[in-house]
Amino acid sequence: MFWGLSETWWMQLWSGVVGASIAAGVSIYVALIVVQRTNAHQSVLSGRALAEQRKRDAEALEEQRARDATALEVQRAALKEQLDEQREETARLRMMDIRADVVADANHILDMALQNMEAVERAIPPLSRSITRWRIESTDKDLVDELMNWPPFVGWLARDYRTKTDRKSVPLTEQNAAFHRLNNAVSLLGVVGIHTPTEDNHLIAGLDVVLRKMRVAINNGGTGDPMPSSGDED
Repeated sequence: MFWGLSETWWMQLWSGVVGASIAAGVSIYVALIVVQRTNAHQSVLSGRALAEQRKRDAEALEEQRARDATALEVQRAALKEQLDEQREETARLRMMDIRADVVADANHILDMALQNMEAVERAIPPLSRSITRWRIESTDKDLVDELMNWPPFVGWLARDYRTKTDRKSVPLTEQNAAFHRLNNAVSLLGVVGIHTPTEDNHLIAGLDVVLRKMRVAINNGGTGDPMPSSGDED
């Protein structure tokens, strides 16, 4: 006996202590396993949630980039359209100025023909420059090719009238006929200058033909007066 306890009691006591220790150890181990597995599961869930969130964030970012790109394209298209309209309007106004200069320069030659030969010579170059500007700006090749013939042509008519006027021996009828030819040529240039493609497409399309017919008719000795279409010849 020890401490008044029999061997049997000591065995029972020892068995209880050991059992309790084992049970406690098992409980602790089980608890650790549960905690570990719970933490692992939570980690998996957290990882999945984080991956899903990142995926949603990436999709949202991509959608935002797509919206921004679309908005930028719309802005660019609108800006391009605005710039194109401004260029077209600038070109239209520039062409209007050129046409006005042609009309004014041609009429100035007519006015100077009433004065003297020196005034006529000074008046011809401005018309040549205006026609050259027209050629640079225009896309109507047939019309501008014909117009390039007109500064020397009008200049020749003005000189012809001035020469006949300066010579007192030239009959008045010939002087009047020379002025009539010059006036018809200048008037036709005025028609060409006034009508623009956007205002009168059917007329502008045939102006090169009208100009050429008058120039040929005058060169062949005519006055340049309008004639019926059936009687016109190139």
